Amino acid sequence: MMAHPVRISLRLRNSAAALGVSFVLLSSVGAAHAQSFSIGANFTAITRQQTRTVSGFVIEPPDTMGAAGPNHFVAFNNGSFSIYSKSGSLISQTSDTSFWTSALGTDPGGLTDPRVFYDPLSQRWFASMVTTDQATNNFILIARSNTPDPTQGFKAVSASTLSNRFADFPMLGFDAN
Repeated sequence: MMAHPVRISLRLRNSAAALGVSFVLLSSVGAAHAQSFSIGANFTAITRQQTRTVSGFVIEPPDTMGAAGPNHFVAFNNGSFSIYSKSGSLISQTSDTSFWTSALGTDPGGLTDPRVFYDPLSQRWFASMVTTDQATNNFILIARSNTPDPTQGFKAVSASTLSNRFADFPMLGFDAN
């Protein structure tokens, strides 16, 4: 099969000016092939009442986030950090504050915007949140699992924003490096 570039132009408008953005996509020439896949276990990671039990209160919105690794599924919500087997059995569950206190070595205070990912190249889990106790210059928290097994703990760091800014809605991404 031979790949041919296809150029797509997209024009976006904002109040100041029109911006031109181009994307190059690869198009395959040849017969379409059906994809096959199977769906694994489906289960409820945590309910509002369970979050209340774990953290002491229900946080709205829950900002639900989850990631699958080779042997585990990790769910991270506002209020809770949960580790499941791939079949859906709960292995461990703690509040988001307890997770960060353990990983950082100190209580981070108010938290929001949980993210969790498994990186197959490094075979580590990564998590992030931001603190909310500060009106500006809040903290971005980033944690990495100690091993490929998320039940073996995490090590975390925090970084403050600068110039009277408030970090919100952090995102994580990975590449081969």
